[in-house]
Amino acid sequence: MTLDEFKTFCQEKYDATALYLWDDLDACVWRHHANGKWFAIYQRVRADHLSLEHASEFYDLINVKIEPELRDGLLAQPGFLPAYRMNKNHWISFLLNDKRINNEQIAALVSLSWHLTSHHPT
Repeated sequence: MTLDEFKTFCQEKYDATALYLWDDLDACVWRHHANGKWFAIYQRVRADHLSLEHASEFYDLINVKIEPELRDGLLAQPGFLPAYRMNKNHWISFLLNDKRINNEQIAALVSLSWHLTSHHPT
């Protein structure tokens, strides 16, 4: 999935538009209208910041919130990484352009993140 396809998916499924909050970063977030919580975060990150080969390359990275018990299983799969700049127990990163991660898997993870962030804590 490309970033443009991801943006379209979030707009159509969740009525959420990418918000660019930082002028100096190639990053954006998608948030709930009701509570303002982020459910997906995009960042363009250099490979060496992710401990990946090809240090001069950049990767399109998406962070989503997950249930902690899913973490190890996802990290065992290609294209998934510990959450970049987020809580590593409750968030996970995946390489958006990685062909080993299919669109259905991305949709399921975004849906989970949407639901996990949809309510205020009680």
